[in-house]
This record gives sequence, C-alpha cells and structure tokens, in this order.
Amino acid sequence: MGKWRTYRSRGTSVPESAPALRPPPPALSVVVGSLIQAARGQDDTDGTVQIYSSPTGVGPWTLVDFTDWDWTHNWGAIEDFPVAYYAVTETGNGVTYVGESNRSTIIHLPL
Repeated sequence: MGKWRTYRSRGTSVPESAPALRPPPPALSVVVGSLIQAARGQDDTDGTVQIYSSPTGVGPWTLVDFTDWDWTHNWGAIEDFPVAYYAVTETGNGVTYVGESNRSTIIHLPL
C-alpha cells in the first residue's frame, strides 16, 4: 500500500513539504564605482532586497531603500552615498525562501 493510500485509510491528510528556509546572505561589493548586491541562492522572484546603513558598523541599522529581488542589483554610485557603513539583505518570496536573510558583508563608504 502506497503512502497516499495509507494516509487516506488513517483519515489523515498528506503531509506538507518541509518549510522553506531563510535566504542566504547576499554578497555586497564595489564594482567599477558602484555598490552592487548579488544573490547567492536560488531564484527568489517576487522577493525583495534591502539596503541598510549604520553609523558604527554594528548598529543600529536603518533601512535606506528596498526594491524587487533580482540576481544582481546596483544601488548606485558610491560617491552618492553619505559616509556610513552599509549592508544588504534579501527577503524571501514565501515559496523559495521565507523571511529575511542575515546581513551581507559590511562596506564602509567612502572607501
């Protein structure tokens, strides 16, 4: 007797799949004068990416901006950022990943 038949005969529902995991921390780097975020996990379409700043690099962290998830995101030219520490996160789409990732590596601008 297969597992689907066993569940039906016991009067229970078929077990759901395991819950999705938090997304892995994205990468943050300076590439040709721009602050670039890159995803490290699987396709997370319909998720979001966020950039945070901190005066000290250890917090408190303040949300600066967010946008729709993409494999890479250009946050802009580094000279346009005020002096601070910056880190990024990814928030899952609820299917591939759930919740917000840990922060990326921290970059102090200006370099």
